[in-house]
Amino acid sequence: MASFYRKTFASREEAMQEKLVKSLPHLFVQDGTYFHKSTNQSDDDGYYSGMESHSVSEEDAQILTVKEEPLHCKIFKYFDISSYDAFEAPHGHNYKSSLSSGDSLFPKEFLVRGELQKTEWYSDKQMTDLVLIVEFIYTRDMLGFATERKSIRTWIREDGSEHPNKKTKEKTYSDLAQIREGVTRRGNIYKGLQKPVLGMLIATASSMPAPWNTKSQIELIIEGRNFMKNHKENFSNFVDESHKDILEDIKTATEPWLDNPIDVNGTTIRKYILNEINLEDDPNYIL
Repeated sequence: MASFYRKTFASREEAMQEKLVKSLPHLFVQDGTYFHKSTNQSDDDGYYSGMESHSVSEEDAQILTVKEEPLHCKIFKYFDISSYDAFEAPHGHNYKSSLSSGDSLFPKEFLVRGELQKTEWYSDKQMTDLVLIVEFIYTRDMLGFATERKSIRTWIREDGSEHPNKKTKEKTYSDLAQIREGVTRRGNIYKGLQKPVLGMLIATASSMPAPWNTKSQIELIIEGRNFMKNHKENFSNFVDESHKDILEDIKTATEPWLDNPIDVNGTTIRKYILNEINLEDDPNYIL
């Protein structure tokens, strides 16, 4: 049998708070119970003094898992890691569906012209505690269809550094999958335009002549929504079938705020929209 002194806690949060306050070196977990332990009652300035000795089998003593080492991957806080080495990146783990009950990660997506290029996964809704990064690299043919995609997973360690052992996975697109990916990408472009365009309209309306410079924010939002509604048919054709009518539609649209500049280089809202749908520079590019 192996013996040690330990203090148990009702939750990981309570145990972590104690770890921070007392500057304790490690946090352990076994059978869902979080605790700090030592074989010597005088360790950590007598923290374990007066605590009763706890005994486990030699086998169990070997599998007690340290949860908070600086070089451990953060994601190990959120699932049973008994079959993993906490210092290694968990290549075989499904970070979306195999977390502990009640735990979830929060995604922050980065898209460029509708293409998802990176997702950062955080442990908190405020997105301050980065746990995992998933990057996507696409190979496209001359028409813009995705033929291959490489995803790269990078786990973040407790000290904030990236684990060097990344996981790379490759996907090949069938002809049908290429079509679906194109629809998804163009749909992302359309959806991704709505909030920025509304923001640009609201930010620049004050420099326009009356009545635009006196409109309320609600009135401006309605104007922006009317714009998307008025051009919805051609946007839908662009998303569903990759039709290019939306190009001339936006170029000839008469909404006066489309020509409001949004930066010192003279980029207008109209030019921003055309650039995002990737039609202005190369109108033959399918995606």
